[in-house]
Amino acid sequence: MTIRSALMALLIAAAAAASAWQSTAPAQVLRPDLSKTKSSDGLRIIFREVVAAADKSTVSVMGDVAKDKTAQVALGTVVAADGYILTKASEVLGRDVLQVMIAGKPVPAKVVGVSEPQDLAMLKIDAAGLQPVSWADLKSEKVEVGEWVASAGAAPPGAAGDEPIAVGVVSVGRRKIAGRNGFLGVQLAPAEGAGAKILQVIPDSSAEKAGLRVDDVITAVNGKEVKDTEALINAMHEYRPGDVVTLSVKRGKEAMLLKASLGANAGGTSSRFNMMNLMGGPTSKRSSDFTAVFQHDTVLRPADCGGPLVDLGGKVIGINIARAGRTETYALPADIIVPLIEPLKNGKLAPVNANTPGPLKAGEKATTMPGHGE
Repeated sequence: MTIRSALMALLIAAAAAASAWQSTAPAQVLRPDLSKTKSSDGLRIIFREVVAAADKSTVSVMGDVAKDKTAQVALGTVVAADGYILTKASEVLGRDVLQVMIAGKPVPAKVVGVSEPQDLAMLKIDAAGLQPVSWADLKSEKVEVGEWVASAGAAPPGAAGDEPIAVGVVSVGRRKIAGRNGFLGVQLAPAEGAGAKILQVIPDSSAEKAGLRVDDVITAVNGKEVKDTEALINAMHEYRPGDVVTLSVKRGKEAMLLKASLGANAGGTSSRFNMMNLMGGPTSKRSSDFTAVFQHDTVLRPADCGGPLVDLGGKVIGINIARAGRTETYALPADIIVPLIEPLKNGKLAPVNANTPGPLKAGEKATTMPGHGE
C-alpha cells in the first residue's frame, strides 16, 4: 500500500469515527473545533512521513525582535545546496540581525534578492550540503479544492524528520488577492509650512508604536521629501500593510528618524472583520496584494510562513506566504516560485531595501524605538 492510499484510508476512518460520534453525542455537546482538530498531535503524526523530506529543506529564520533579543520571524525554504534559502520578505527586511539556524546553530544571513510582488526574499548563508526542496509539477498536477496539505517545519538537529507544524485542506483555488494601502494612524493638521504636522495619534496604531507624538512634523518618508499634508497621504499610498518605513521627523528644534511598521487600518482593530481574525490569532504583516495564491485552512503563526507546503505525495506545491485570517492561509504556487529562483540568486532581482534610511541630514539623529521589529 502506498503512503498516499494509507493516509487516505486513515483519514476516511477518522472521518467515519467523527461522524459516528456526532450522531450519538447528546444534542447539547458542541462539535469539535476543526481548526484545533486539524492541528492535533494525532492527525499530524499521520502526516509525519509525508513531510519528512520537506522538513530537511526547512530552516528557522531568526531576527531581532527587541533590544538584545532574537526569535524566529519566519521559516525558510532551501532551494540550493550552497546556502540559498527563500523566505517571506516582509518579515526579514529592515532587521539589524538576520540568521538561519543550521544544525542548531545560528548562521548569519544576507538578503541577496527580493521579489516584491510575491513578498519573497532570497537569503544567502555560508553553508554547503543543504538539501533543496523537491517541487511539484503544477503544470501537469493541479492543486484541487478539498485536497489535504501539510506545512513542513524545521526538523530538530540530527532528526530524520518530524510532524508537520499544521495540517489542513485547500479551501479556495488559485486567485488574485487585491492589495491594501498601509496605514500610519495619524490625523493631520492643515498645512502650515514644510512637512505634515500631526494633529492626533490614533491609539494602538503604527504611529503610536513608532513613537510619533502630536505636533510632530513629518518631513520625509524613506528619504523622500514630504512638502505638505497631501504629499504624506500620497506617499502612504505607495506602501502596503507590513511595510516598514523610515520617517524623518521634527519635534520642536529636534530632528530624528523613526521607523514605523504600517498597519492594515488606522487602529488595527477597528472593524468587525479584523476583530474576528484577531480572535483566531495574529495575522501576517503583509497578507494581501498577491498575483496568484491558493488558500488553505491550515492554522499557522505569521512566524511559520516562508516554509514549504506539501501534498499527500510529499511534493512541495508552494510556500506559505501569509496568515490572512482565522482559518485563512495563503500559499504561493510552485510554478510561480520556480522561475524566480535564478533571478533572485544572480542579482537580477537585487533587493532595494526601502527600510534602510539614507544619510542623516545636518542636525538629525537616529532614534531606535524599543520593540522595533515586533
